[in-house]
Amino acid sequence: MTELVLDTELTAAQREYLTMVTEAGDLLLNIINEILDFSKIEAGRVELETTEFHLRDLLGDTMRALALGPIARNWNWRTR
Repeated sequence: MTELVLDTELTAAQREYLTMVTEAGDLLLNIINEILDFSKIEAGRVELETTEFHLRDLLGDTMRALALGPIARNWNWRTR
């Protein structure tokens, strides 16, 4: 649903918040998949996969998502 809204005219702040909602949804789906993978481990049917990722980008996305709470409360919390 957020992807539909992202296709409309939005302010920069609205676009950023909706992008973060989309990313949070994707992360939640990944967590659910990880939990399901634990059932594979218990059943002895695990296959390991190597995946490349950029740690700096991942940490930056996480910090932006965590900063929403303090921003909403007008706290002075900066990310670099």
